[in-house]
Amino acid sequence: SCVSETVRAMGVPLTKGRLFSAQDGPEAPQVVVVNQSLADTYFPDEDPVGQRVQFGEIIGIVGDVRSFGLDREPSSEVYLSYAQATGRLASAMSTMHLVVRSGDVDPLSLVPELRAQVLTVDPEMPIDDVSTLEQRLSNSVAGPRFYATLLGLFSTLALILAISGIYGVVSYSVSRRTAETGIRMALGAKSGDIAKRVLHEGMLLALIGVGGGLAASYATTRLLSGLLFGVSVTDMTTFVGVAVLLTAIALLACYVPARRASRIDPVDALRYE
Repeated sequence: SCVSETVRAMGVPLTKGRLFSAQDGPEAPQVVVVNQSLADTYFPDEDPVGQRVQFGEIIGIVGDVRSFGLDREPSSEVYLSYAQATGRLASAMSTMHLVVRSGDVDPLSLVPELRAQVLTVDPEMPIDDVSTLEQRLSNSVAGPRFYATLLGLFSTLALILAISGIYGVVSYSVSRRTAETGIRMALGAKSGDIAKRVLHEGMLLALIGVGGGLAASYATTRLLSGLLFGVSVTDMTTFVGVAVLLTAIALLACYVPARRASRIDPVDALRYE
């Protein structure tokens, strides 16, 4: 059966029952295969195999396939056999998708031979929209990928501005307090104490900013839900990782002014105006 071979070629798992076989022909009782979503929705507390639906008896259950995009939850699906399609059902199944597993061979190199094989069956059969599964997957996420890339570029720009801002503010504070630093060192303050004070003040502001950013990010997670696949919008690993990264970058931006402040000569600092 075409459905059985397609399921095998695409690697869709058979979770229960069986797939179509040569015995499921036009004269045999109508049978169908359903996906896991349909089984869970309509037969939550019983075995779906052997149950009857509108198109026939259920003989097997296969895994869910996101046929309409990675951003959409799998819907209930029924697989029918072309061999048993008659009447209006046959008209509805007039369009066929051929799936071929190429192994280690370049899939597109097989297109001419596949076209020739199809034309030997029906010379008037139109063949179009030939592409690899990787291309179809890439096209299905082209929009979200573009927006995610754009968001990533703006985020990188914002990070650069944040680093420059922290460095600039801390450096300005150090320069404005040069005389105060000289007095502290003249009274016995060590260079390490001066560096710690500058780091403490700079990191306090940075941590307030990181905390505010995390709160704002958590509040706007729904806006990003359409750009994520297989990752929760409230994934704690991501939140913690980003917070640690931003804190480390802020520490680096504060370190340079703090190091410069710790090397100020007390005599020169007291002469500074």
